[in-house]
Amino acid sequence: SFPGIREDIERAERITLKAFDQDGQPFELAAEGLLASAIQHENDHLNGELMIDHLSVLRRRLVHRAMTKRAAADAAQ
Repeated sequence: SFPGIREDIERAERITLKAFDQDGQPFELAAEGLLASAIQHENDHLNGELMIDHLSVLRRRLVHRAMTKRAAADAAQ
């Protein structure tokens, strides 16, 4: 997460995932709404993806600029 930075990320409203339980047994889970978004968010973490990886080049530059300004302000304190 990036403190003070919030971006809306487009995510699928409904998903189906296939995984293995703690005993190694395969299972399938269908999710929608907030749960589907949360699963996709956590999957991004597992894949090493950050919020900025989902942004357009222009939005990424604007977010980077905001983060740089915030870091400079924090360092000045």
